[in-house]
Amino acid sequence: MRALRTLRRRQTAGEVVRAFNEALNRHDLASMLDHLTEDTVFENTSPAPDGSRYVGREAVSAFWQEFLRSLVRRGLKGVQLVTSDAHEA
Repeated sequence: MRALRTLRRRQTAGEVVRAFNEALNRHDLASMLDHLTEDTVFENTSPAPDGSRYVGREAVSAFWQEFLRSLVRRGLKGVQLVTSDAHEA
């Protein structure tokens, strides 16, 4: 599994998150999944108010696959996730 190779290269958590987000921006599900381990947990903020929780690589994979398909169904193109640790006072 490629995710284990990623961990062996000793990337920082930030590097792994950035690589995952870059794959998400490309809508590259296979590359996104390369950064997940079998025991991964994803907590979504939707639906409000409590969100939803996906446990395990298979469940998280199914979520992201449906998410990417929903973008296409809604005609959304060029959607990108932006993360930053820059904060303004």
